[in-house]
Amino acid sequence: MEEASQLCDRLIIIDRGSILVEGKPRDLIQEHVGQDVIEISEPTQELRSFVIARNLDHEDLGHRLLIYCEDKGDLYEKITREYCKDGCVMRMATLEDVFLKLTGRELRE
Repeated sequence: MEEASQLCDRLIIIDRGSILVEGKPRDLIQEHVGQDVIEISEPTQELRSFVIARNLDHEDLGHRLLIYCEDKGDLYEKITREYCKDGCVMRMATLEDVFLKLTGRELRE
Protein backbone atom coordinates (compact mmCIF):
# COMPACT_ATOMS: atom_id res chain seq x y z
CA MET A 1 0.00 0.00 0.00
CA GLU A 2 2.88 2.37 0.73
CA GLU A 3 4.23 1.90 -2.81
CA ALA A 4 0.79 2.46 -4.30
CA SER A 5 0.45 5.68 -2.36
CA GLN A 6 3.77 6.98 -3.70
CA LEU A 7 3.59 5.71 -7.29
CA CYS A 8 -0.05 6.03 -8.30
CA ASP A 9 -1.94 9.13 -9.40
CA ARG A 10 -5.24 7.25 -8.99
CA LEU A 11 -6.11 3.86 -7.61
CA ILE A 12 -9.00 1.51 -6.97
CA ILE A 13 -9.45 -0.48 -3.79
CA ILE A 14 -11.14 -3.80 -4.50
CA ASP A 15 -12.26 -6.33 -1.92
CA ARG A 16 -13.65 -9.75 -2.80
CA GLY A 17 -14.18 -8.69 -6.41
CA SER A 18 -16.10 -5.49 -5.64
CA ILE A 19 -14.80 -1.98 -6.21
CA LEU A 20 -14.99 -0.12 -2.91
CA VAL A 21 -13.50 3.27 -3.84
CA GLU A 22 -11.57 4.99 -6.57
CA GLY A 23 -9.50 8.17 -6.50
CA LYS A 24 -6.23 9.86 -5.71
CA PRO A 25 -4.42 8.22 -2.78
CA ARG A 26 -4.25 11.40 -0.67
CA ASP A 27 -7.93 12.18 -1.34
CA LEU A 28 -9.01 8.67 -0.34
CA ILE A 29 -7.04 8.90 2.89
CA GLN A 30 -8.47 12.32 3.76
CA GLU A 31 -12.06 11.37 2.86
CA HIS A 32 -12.22 8.02 4.65
CA VAL A 33 -9.77 8.29 7.53
CA GLY A 34 -8.59 11.85 8.04
CA GLN A 35 -5.17 13.20 8.74
CA ASP A 36 -3.97 11.28 11.80
CA VAL A 37 -4.44 7.93 13.51
CA ILE A 38 -3.91 7.19 17.18
CA GLU A 39 -2.87 3.54 17.42
CA ILE A 40 -3.05 1.68 20.73
CA SER A 41 -1.68 -1.81 21.31
CA GLU A 42 -3.63 -3.98 23.76
CA PRO A 43 -6.29 -1.36 24.63
CA THR A 44 -8.13 -1.62 27.93
CA GLN A 45 -11.91 -1.86 28.25
CA GLU A 46 -11.82 1.52 29.98
CA LEU A 47 -10.25 3.08 26.86
CA ARG A 48 -12.78 1.35 24.60
CA SER A 49 -15.60 2.78 26.73
CA PHE A 50 -14.05 6.27 26.52
CA VAL A 51 -13.84 6.04 22.70
CA ILE A 52 -17.44 4.84 22.37
CA ALA A 53 -18.81 7.40 24.85
CA ARG A 54 -17.20 10.23 22.88
CA ASN A 55 -18.36 8.76 19.56
CA LEU A 56 -14.83 8.82 18.16
CA ASP A 57 -14.34 7.38 14.67
CA HIS A 58 -12.37 4.18 15.31
CA GLU A 59 -11.63 0.59 14.40
CA ASP A 60 -11.36 -2.01 17.18
CA LEU A 61 -9.25 -5.00 16.11
CA GLY A 62 -9.20 -6.60 19.54
CA HIS A 63 -5.44 -6.51 20.04
CA ARG A 64 -5.18 -3.06 18.49
CA LEU A 65 -7.38 0.05 18.52
CA LEU A 66 -7.19 2.70 15.80
CA ILE A 67 -8.74 6.11 16.41
CA TYR A 68 -9.11 8.28 13.30
CA CYS A 69 -8.74 11.98 13.96
CA GLU A 70 -7.90 15.36 12.50
CA ASP A 71 -4.76 16.63 14.22
CA LYS A 72 -6.04 15.88 17.72
CA GLY A 73 -2.92 16.49 19.80
CA ASP A 74 -5.07 17.12 22.90
CA LEU A 75 -6.90 13.80 22.41
CA TYR A 76 -3.61 11.96 22.02
CA GLU A 77 -2.25 13.56 25.19
CA LYS A 78 -5.38 12.65 27.18
CA ILE A 79 -5.34 9.04 25.95
CA THR A 80 -1.62 8.69 26.63
CA ARG A 81 -1.89 10.23 30.08
CA GLU A 82 -5.05 8.45 31.27
CA TYR A 83 -5.41 5.19 29.33
CA CYS A 84 -2.18 3.87 27.88
CA LYS A 85 1.09 4.40 29.60
CA ASP A 86 2.85 2.34 26.87
CA GLY A 87 1.94 1.20 23.39
CA CYS A 88 0.28 4.39 22.13
CA VAL A 89 1.35 6.13 18.91
CA MET A 90 0.02 9.02 16.83
CA ARG A 91 0.89 8.74 13.15
CA MET A 92 -0.18 9.96 9.74
CA ALA A 93 -3.07 8.05 8.16
CA THR A 94 -2.24 5.66 5.29
CA LEU A 95 -3.96 3.73 2.50
CA GLU A 96 -3.78 0.66 4.72
CA ASP A 97 -6.03 2.50 7.20
CA VAL A 98 -8.48 3.23 4.37
CA PHE A 99 -8.53 -0.44 3.36
CA LEU A 100 -9.02 -1.54 6.96
CA LYS A 101 -11.83 0.93 7.55
CA LEU A 102 -13.65 -0.02 4.36
CA THR A 103 -13.28 -3.79 4.72
CA GLY A 104 -13.00 -4.26 8.48
CA ARG A 105 -9.99 -6.52 7.96
CA GLU A 106 -6.23 -6.19 7.96
CA LEU A 107 -4.23 -6.52 4.74
CA ARG A 108 -3.77 -10.03 3.44
CA GLU A 109 -1.18 -11.49 1.07
